[in-house]
Amino acid sequence: DTSTFDCSDFTRHVYLGALGIDITKDSRSQMQYVKQAGSRIYTDLRQAKKGDLLFFMSYRGWREEDYRGVNAARHTITHTGIYIGDGNMLHTASRATGGVRVDYLYDKHLEWRFVGGGGVLP
Repeated sequence: DTSTFDCSDFTRHVYLGALGIDITKDSRSQMQYVKQAGSRIYTDLRQAKKGDLLFFMSYRGWREEDYRGVNAARHTITHTGIYIGDGNMLHTASRATGGVRVDYLYDKHLEWRFVGGGGVLP
């Protein structure tokens, strides 16, 4: 039921429907999948390429100061999306904030929450 998708349901549905690639069901295991089966992995968001899966730690606030001194790599993965180019990510948010959406990544909480990403596409 696509009306109840969370972020990892969405990325799984897109990869399966568009590419025939059946990735795992939750964001943490999707990151492990990328690490094991991916063609590349990175922790610098600026290395993202179209189609990559991106992974994020928990939301701590809208201000950069809310993330200052936080090592995102040491936090649990709580969100994922698909990089679509030009600094934008396709992902799902809560129903209250609009479901499936495109958001710009830089100079906001998504950039500061970034843990890692990678490509599983050839």
